[in-house]
Order: sequence, then C-alpha cells, then structure tokens
Amino acid sequence: MKESGPVLVRQRLYAFFEALETDLRDVLEGWVVPQVSREQMFGPYLQALLEREAKESRPESSPARLLDYLHLSEAIALLHMHDRRLPSDIAAHFRSTAQFLDELVPIRHRVMHIRSLLIDDPETVLRIAAVIAKNPGPWTRTAKVVGRLISEPEWAPLIDLPTPVSRILQNLPLPDFDETGLVGRGEEQRSLRKLILDGRQPVVTVAGEAGVGKTALTVSTLYSLLDDPECPFEAILWISLKAEILTAAGVEQLTVAARDALGIAEALGAPLGVGFLETASQLGENLRGIPALVVIDNLETVDASEVITLFDALPVTTQLVLTSRVGLGQLERRFPLGPLRQRDAQHLLRALARTRGLEVIATLADREMVSIVDALRNNPLAVKWFILAVEAGGQPELLLRHQERLLEYCVRSIYDGLTAAAKILLELLFALARPAGFGELVVLSGLHVDETRMALHELQRSSLLDLDTMGGPGLVFLYSLSSTAYQFTEQVQPVATATLEEVRRRDSELRRSEERRRLDEEQRGLAPQAVRLRSDADEPVAHLLRQALSMSKRGDLDSAREMIAQAHSLAPDYFEVPRVSAFIESMAGNLAIATQQYEKALRFASETSRPVVEFFFAGHLARVGHDPQRALPLAQAAHQGLHQPETANILGQIHMYLGQHKLAEEYFSEAAAGASGKLAMIVVTNRVNLRRRLAESVADEERKPVDAFRIAIEGVELGVDAMRGGTIDRRLDEGTFECAREAARIVARRISDPVLVQDELTRLAELADSMRNVWAALPDWPYLERDLQYVNERTGSSNEVHATVAVEQAGTITSYFDDKGYGFLLTDGGSNLFFGRFSLEVAGDVTYLFPGVRVRFSLGANDRGPCAIELRVDHPPSQPVLPGRRRGVVVTLQPSYCFVQDVPTGKRIFMHRSGLLSAAEWVRVLPGVNVEFEVMIGSKGAQVAPGSAALV
Repeated sequence: MKESGPVLVRQRLYAFFEALETDLRDVLEGWVVPQVSREQMFGPYLQALLEREAKESRPESSPARLLDYLHLSEAIALLHMHDRRLPSDIAAHFRSTAQFLDELVPIRHRVMHIRSLLIDDPETVLRIAAVIAKNPGPWTRTAKVVGRLISEPEWAPLIDLPTPVSRILQNLPLPDFDETGLVGRGEEQRSLRKLILDGRQPVVTVAGEAGVGKTALTVSTLYSLLDDPECPFEAILWISLKAEILTAAGVEQLTVAARDALGIAEALGAPLGVGFLETASQLGENLRGIPALVVIDNLETVDASEVITLFDALPVTTQLVLTSRVGLGQLERRFPLGPLRQRDAQHLLRALARTRGLEVIATLADREMVSIVDALRNNPLAVKWFILAVEAGGQPELLLRHQERLLEYCVRSIYDGLTAAAKILLELLFALARPAGFGELVVLSGLHVDETRMALHELQRSSLLDLDTMGGPGLVFLYSLSSTAYQFTEQVQPVATATLEEVRRRDSELRRSEERRRLDEEQRGLAPQAVRLRSDADEPVAHLLRQALSMSKRGDLDSAREMIAQAHSLAPDYFEVPRVSAFIESMAGNLAIATQQYEKALRFASETSRPVVEFFFAGHLARVGHDPQRALPLAQAAHQGLHQPETANILGQIHMYLGQHKLAEEYFSEAAAGASGKLAMIVVTNRVNLRRRLAESVADEERKPVDAFRIAIEGVELGVDAMRGGTIDRRLDEGTFECAREAARIVARRISDPVLVQDELTRLAELADSMRNVWAALPDWPYLERDLQYVNERTGSSNEVHATVAVEQAGTITSYFDDKGYGFLLTDGGSNLFFGRFSLEVAGDVTYLFPGVRVRFSLGANDRGPCAIELRVDHPPSQPVLPGRRRGVVVTLQPSYCFVQDVPTGKRIFMHRSGLLSAAEWVRVLPGVNVEFEVMIGSKGAQVAPGSAALV
C-alpha cells in the first residue's frame, strides 16, 4: 500500500474494519439469529449490548439491530460459540481464518477509537487482507474493500472518522504517525504517563530539539490516558501553537491559533462551549472544580511569560503539559526527549520507505541503514524528511550531505533567540569539536562564571547541548553541541575563521599550561606554581591559579585576586584555591587574610594533600607571621608526610628562628643532601644565615668571640664557594656579605687581640677581595672595608681589601633581547644571571648573543644584585648548531640571501638561500613570510643553519 499521509492510512483501515464487522454481523443474523432466542444468541454479552443500546439510541432514530452494538472481539466469540449452527462450509472457513481475525482485534480498537497505531499495524492488516482476498468465503464486503485497497493505493474512502466516545472531555488531534505507528518510545511513554499522573507536578514540559517526536509522544500518551478508567482528569484540552511545518519542498508557514495568554485561553475554552473571553482568568473560572489537563504544543512560538500568565489564571485542579524546544525555564518539571535509539531509527526508516514504495531503501543492509540514520542524527523528523525528499526525486547522497533546509527549520528560530553569551559558548563548543567541562568553558570563553552558567542553562533548555560525565571522583559534566546544533553551525551559521583560530589558540595555551603544571609538579613538587589536582576537572581552575601567581609576581595584585575569585566560583571546595590565595596575600604582607586562607585550605585538603598545605602554612607563619612556635608542628607534620628536601629546609629555618641551631643545621644538612637548582641555593643561603646568627649568639650571649669569629668565617666561605660554583642570587650574596660583616664586627669590637685569629683574618680579607666586584655595589660595603682596615691597623697586618682578579665562571645564554640590549644566562651552577650588551669584553661579539651560546664571565653586581660582567663568547663556539627550532619573519631580501628577525629575541639573523630545506622554496621568500629554522654559530655570529629552514 503506498500511503500519502496518516489520515489516509486510518481511513483505509477504517473502511476495512467496517466491511469486516458488517460481514461478521450478517453471518450471525442470517444463520444464527433465526435458530435461537435473544438470550441464547448473545449469552454473556446481552446485558452490555442492552446498556449500549440504551445509551446510544436517540428518540428520533429508527430502531437498530442489537447486533450493531457488537465489538469485533464479541462478534468473533459469538461465531465460535455458535459455529455448529453455521453451514459446514461457512464454519470451516471461519475456523481457518479465526486465528487471523483475533490478530485484528487490538488493531481495530486503535483505528476505531483514534489511538496511536503501532509500526506494523498497516502491514498486519494488509497481510490478513491478502489471505481473505484469496478465499473470501462469506466475507464478500470485505473482499471488495480489500480488492480496492490492493488495486488502488491512492483510494481514500469518503468516511468521517468517528469522534471517540470517552467519559473525558477532550479535543486531542489525530496522531500524525499512523503510517508507521509510534516507533521506539515505549519506555518514554510509560515514564511520561507516570509523571503526568503523579499529580505533584503542576507543569510538565516535554523538551527536546525540533523533530524528535515531542508532539507524537505526548499525543500517544494522552490517548492512553483516555483508555484508563483510573484517569483522574475530566477534561483534556489541547492547543497547538505550531507556526510552520517542514515538507519535502521546504518550510510552509501555518496560521497560529494564538499569540498571547488570552488567545490561548479562548482556543482552550472552545471544547467547553466557552465563547468570547475578556481575560484568561475567565477560562480558569470555567475550569474551577474540574480536574483538567491543559496541553500546549510548540510553546516556543510564543513568549513564555504569556503561558505563565495563563498558568496563574488556572485553578489548582488544572495541570499543564507543554511541548517545547526551549521550555518555560521556571515552574516546570522538564521531561527531556532525545533522538531515537539507533535501532529504532532504522525501523522507522524501513517502515517509512516501505509505505512510500521505496523498496530500494527499505531493503538496505543494516550497515548502510546505520550510516543513513547516523547522518540524520536518529531524528524522526529528519528521517521522514529524507524519505519524502527521496520520494519527490531527491538524490539520497546529496540530501544527506546538504540538510540546510531541515537544519534551518529545526534550529533557526532557537538560535536567533539566544543571548550573546549563549552564542559565544555555541561557537566555542563548535570550534573545540569535543566535550568540555564547565571550567574549561569559563577559561576559554572569557565569560564570568555566572554568565557561563546561565548561558549553558539557556543552551540546555534549547536542546542544543549533549551532556556526558567525566570519570573520577565527583560528578563532573562535560558539554558538547548536539549533532543537530553542530551541523546547523557547520552548514547554516558558520563561525568566523578569526573566532575559530582564537578559540584554538586559547585551547592550545590551556593545554600548554597543563603540561607546564605537570612538569612543575614532577620537578618542583613544593613550588607555589605546582598546583595539585584532585581530578582532571580541576585543570582549568589550576590554570587560573597559576595565572594569579604570575600576576602577583608582576605586582598586579588586583588582577591576581580577580583570578582567585573566578577560581573560587568554579571550585569553592578545592583546597588549592585558598592555598594559592593565602600564598599571594602572604607575599603581599597581609598576615591575617593569608592565615585565614591557609586555615580554610587545611579544612578542604584531603589526607594526601594536607601535608602540602601544612608546608606552605608553616613557611608563612615562620617568615611572615614571625611565629615559629606555631609554625613548628605544621612543619613537622609536613615533613613526616612528605619527607622532601623542602620540608627539611623549612624545619631547619624554624629551628633557626627558635635559636635551636644544632637542630637547624641537622635539617639543613638533610635538605642539602637532596636539593638541587633553586632549592640548593636557598639551603646554602639558610646555612650561611644560620652561621651568622650562631656567631652573633656565641659572641654576645656566650662571650666567646674567637669561636664566634671562626663560625662567621665558615659561613662566608660556604657562601663564596657556592657563588664561585655558579649558585648565585641576591639573597645568598647579601647573606654572605652580612656574615662577612658580622665576622669583621666581631674581630674589630670583641676580640681584644686580633693576632689570635690572624690566619682566619687573612682568609676573610681574601674572601672579601674575591667578592669586591659584587659587594662593592652594596650600601654597607664601606663599613666592611672600615672594620677590616681598623683590624689591620691594630695588628700591623698588610691584609687590605683591594681589587683582585675575579674567578671566571661559565654558563649558557638563555635569552637575549636585541632591541633592549640585555639578556640572561644560566650558570653551570644552575642560577640565572642578568647581563648587558656593554658587559662584552669584545664589542663585535654582540652578533653571537643568542640563546644556546656558551659564554664565560666574571661575577659583578648592579643595583638589583649579582650580574655577569666581563662577558666572553667561546671561540670557536662549542655548539655550532643550537638545539631547538626557532620561528621568525623575513625582513629584508637580497638575490641570494635575506635576514630573518627571530620572534622571541628580535635579533636579525642572516639566512643564505642554502638555508632552505628545499631550494625551490626560495622563489616564495618575501618580506613578511614566516620561517621556521635552526640556528648555528658561524664565524660571523648567529645564522640560519643550512638546510634547516621551512616556510610556514
């Protein structure tokens, strides 16, 4: 049967059942009625038939046969009961077809009572009709109707479909899915029915994207309520606000029944016999005391406030069921409806193709079916559109690739109504093309947390998002565009290229930030920047916290606090948020706030993360709060839990502040054994400071100046040896100098006969000589010179502090800024030192100043601390080709060479045409072109290594 619509399907089925029931009644009337009494004839069905006759008869109508009130199942049962009274040929024919007739009973109920047809109802009727057509027997009327149904696929009997008789007043529409029945929504229908009957939900919204079958599910569910004797409603009132319909030819506009609360109320009042209404509250007055269910279909076509106005006007005995792509956003209990399951979408596609005579599609293999329904997003409307379009002559492959009309119909009105923030998130998720967590969306969009939350809620209400969950502790949602929203953005509403590039840049930056965080956690586990995660969901928050630390380091406290506030909004119970906040406030000198934040971090920290917070809290109390007694148990707990060089170092510091010098040295020694890099420098500085403090104590409290002097000298030697080995920073420099000053003060003021420490005094002068280039920049340098001069005069010694040849050190340039004339190098001892262009011993060596180049230097100082002076580039260079690829821009061009400006350093680098990986690329080299390359150090300085450059 080739059908052209749901009404036609039902009319044709109605004609079949009407003919079949007439044939059954005629057999009973012709062969059974004459032989038996009325009581024998109808047996157990007599009373029900009499009640139907009394209820349905009208005084003005002619008497009807009692047989006319038989249901199909009752007629079949009576034929079974009286088959011995039938002629043998009719009885034999009835027995041969009885099994098929029983199959028709539930289908007849759905057809005659305007209930939702099942997917195989039309096919079942056709199959049984074909059996009857081969051997009609006494079913003569049925055979004629079957003949027309089979021979005339477009035959539409002129039948007025009956209005279903029900105790419930209703104006429900005909189901619009009779061609196939309601496919694959059994579980959803049971759940929706239960929700409606629950009675505790005054407003239920069936929400989903366009075409998923919200109306079909709702209509089918409501018809099932009509058959339920327990149904609590006395009236089910329906209004559709659908403004357009999708056909194979495109979108057709419809006349909307209402636009506001009053119009909706008038349309709903029509089945009640209510005429003109002045206000929506008049409908409420008419419904007062009546348990009613008001159903508004396609709510999104009107302002939701109008429906809220109507809801407020209705009595408490009235419930609302809405279907909407968006929903009210308040009051409602949402019933989300997604696409069909893949198998059900395949069933729908096959059934529609078969009813439309498209056997080539109906008989496709499962694999091909899956590819089609996946391309159509398992959306029932999309499947129907596809079949209608193919039937109209469309090419399946092109239809699947170009769904612009369908997508425009499904999404356009929703998209146009989105706020700016929601559109930003939609474009962001499209550009990412992967699920993203809430924190990621905040960081990547630049929106405030509250803006992001509201925009996501808006997209969810509009059925434009899919949700998933992230594995691990806690419930973390991942958001992505629904397949419909993604295809709409791709095909109908493309995102600007600049936006795509910016999103991908931010995403790449976030990924790099996480890589650096992991590296910090592995290599510098107790550095402030080593933010620890509870799960992967914390990555965006950790990114914000690391940004806050960087901002505070630059002195931008306001921006840092804004970042902390964002992080707190995203993860209010994440211990690292108050921990980082406390660290920043502690560095800013805000003792009370920092202490409060550290206490909060301790409350949030898990058992494994608690020692980390205790470590930072102890350092804060000891160094900023000057409360080593309170800091001690925290530091001890941190060391017990972590047992790292850092925790040993903080314990040493606290014992040093408490005057427990022996314990302090034990912990400093433990820390030194495992420390490297910056921590090693900190530990050395602490050990120098410990000796200065111990020297002060021994000299002033124990009155042992000679011992004190020797302790101070030991501290000076420790610091100077470290700096000579390349472990250099301002604090170590100043700490060592203060230790030297303390030694000079003791020998000048406390030791009555300096000759007793002549050897140590000579050593002190030598150490001061070796550090003169560095210490001469310190403001207290003259006092050290004065004290040593005073001691020399007392002893008659020639130990004078004078300039000596500085110890040469080695290192590697890490950065150089050609336009600014300065850079930084990494000493072989692991310290970063500043150097200036004018510190070069050979001015021409400026062409060699490039990251990776090996240099030698002497230690000097400026107003910011130690720096490299007397800089000498290694000749010949120890590394002809420097590690790592660089990126630059061509700035000048000659026939066989050009100069490329290195992006990080701003340095202009010579590149011969042989520097290109492919010589044929030379014709594309123009000013402004981007180049990636390696650098070698040649006889004329830095230049592009041969065969290493590629245009990008």
